[in-house]
Amino acid sequence: MPKKAAYLQLYLKNLSYIWHSSKIYVTLMFFIIPLQSLMPSFTIYFTNRLIEDLSNSKSNSVYQLLFIWGTTFFISSITTPLLTAIQGKLTDFLTFKLNFDIMKKSQSLQTIDYFEDASFYLML
Repeated sequence: MPKKAAYLQLYLKNLSYIWHSSKIYVTLMFFIIPLQSLMPSFTIYFTNRLIEDLSNSKSNSVYQLLFIWGTTFFISSITTPLLTAIQGKLTDFLTFKLNFDIMKKSQSLQTIDYFEDASFYLML
């Protein structure tokens, strides 16, 4: 059990580190990922409604449903490349923050003896 607690603590520390690297991009991902998972269901639902209205000759709501279906299809199609771009930028910010923190830590070292001590790596 202590090993699982250590992994959980490390996981939470990493999430905190990601959050501090770019709060804007993490927040964007927080909203886009659920939207991306819901859009196929909405698209299927409005496709079904559109086909039903076309087969029942209800032409008064067909244009409205066609617009809603097109909008959901567009949003569903655009979320994947948008999420990929956000993940790429977040990776860049995280890499920069990690490298910058490593450089700040290395400035405080006077000798390289620390690098030969295994406990030093746990302090980072």
